[in-house]
Amino acid sequence: MMKAVTLPLGLTLLFATLSAAHAQSADQDRAIREAVYRQANILNLQHVLVTAHDAQERGDLALAAKLYDDAWDLVQKIGSGVVPEAQQTKVGLAAVRLQLARSAQRRGNLREAKIQIDDALRADPANPLAIEFRLGNDKLLAESKNKIPSEEIERMVPVVAADKSKAAQLVQDGKLLFEMGKLDEAESKLSWPGNKTPKTMAPTTI
Repeated sequence: MMKAVTLPLGLTLLFATLSAAHAQSADQDRAIREAVYRQANILNLQHVLVTAHDAQERGDLALAAKLYDDAWDLVQKIGSGVVPEAQQTKVGLAAVRLQLARSAQRRGNLREAKIQIDDALRADPANPLAIEFRLGNDKLLAESKNKIPSEEIERMVPVVAADKSKAAQLVQDGKLLFEMGKLDEAESKLSWPGNKTPKTMAPTTI
């Protein structure tokens, strides 16, 4: 019968101590990495806020709005300990988005105005000016429901515009290739689906 192999008490304690030390070291490394990561985010947040404010002062509202959005994302990621930065982000984002919303509303683009004001309220849900604007804009949207295109059709506009632009470019390419005597290449350009002309609409010779 084989005897059970047992470790001396000293070795058992040594292994236990080493395991505990290794676990403690791993926890310390993790804490250090998290602290460094947090500090890097705070410095990045402060830099983004400075850049956003500069863009706002220059009147580049689109860029300022994007930067304030980035700043708000960083605030959310960092969590506690950045109260001044969080407040600065809320104020800046609300001011810029509200200005963009008013501009869109004046152009009659009520849906764009809604997108802008909803973004402001995402960061500062209690902002009274933003709340008041959204209520008024929602009322205008409801009143003009049957007077403006549906959202589905509006989403098609950029696609159609891009197709028309591509078709126009291909027509010019085909024309130049034809003049250069490269008939096959010209036909290939002009036979792009967007450039095909139905037989019933073929141009007539005068």
